Amino acid sequence: MMSAALMWGPLGKKKLGCSRQTMKKRSLAIFLLILLVGGLGAYGLYYKEYHGYSRVLPRSGPIVESIYGVGTVKPKRKYIFRVGVSKNVSKILVSEGDNVKKNQLVAVLDDSLKLRAPFAGMITALHYHEGEIVFPNTPFIDLADIRESYVEASLDQKGVMRVSKGMKALLSFESIRNEQYEGEVYKIFPRDKQFMVRILPGNLPEQILPGMTGDIAIEVGRRDKALLIPALAILDGHVLIERGGKRKKVPVSIGSMDNQWAEVTNDAIRLTDHVLMKDR
Repeated sequence: MMSAALMWGPLGKKKLGCSRQTMKKRSLAIFLLILLVGGLGAYGLYYKEYHGYSRVLPRSGPIVESIYGVGTVKPKRKYIFRVGVSKNVSKILVSEGDNVKKNQLVAVLDDSLKLRAPFAGMITALHYHEGEIVFPNTPFIDLADIRESYVEASLDQKGVMRVSKGMKALLSFESIRNEQYEGEVYKIFPRDKQFMVRILPGNLPEQILPGMTGDIAIEVGRRDKALLIPALAILDGHVLIERGGKRKKVPVSIGSMDNQWAEVTNDAIRLTDHVLMKDR
């Protein structure tokens, strides 16, 4: 009785149930399947590693680096009337918000002591009323020259170390955001463990009054022609780029930076590279 897996040929020789041609086809199919699985695996790793990145071209152009802060408008000249001994207020000849001239009479105490403005300015506060007694060394009337103001801001240690006298500053105020006003740093000094910067502005509009706050940007660095990449693309001093169809991480040296772009000072990046930036 003949086995089902074998048969006899005309010459009496035993033949296998599958021909060599069939075996070759099966081997080729298995080989192609292995390649397909391996390719899909590699693609999966590639997709997992590089999916979610945006490709950005570097650019060449100017960059301005600034130190930012919030400043308060203050009058350059301010005077507070006080008395050395208790006095009765006989007359007050001004009101808050009044503009007075130099030497103008503002108040009379005990019908004999007359107080006059030491300079032209605005009355910004009255601390007593007629008939009351002014106590020694307490504020009585505040006078300020609001025509000449400066902007004062507190900066952190790292920021203030990069600021110098004469640096250009830009000022902006929330109520008039579309306008910027130029100023110049003219004083840097410590106060109660804070690091203060005073900016002398140009011509501020009349509606900007002492006590108002605004944003300041002090220009600490400028390059007119620099190789720039997005600041968000930098991670631990490296940038992921695509060059010639290949992707790699390269170390970069950074110069000036603003809130969007960073200057590359070494030759790690070319203008023809694509910088890969992680989507957020």
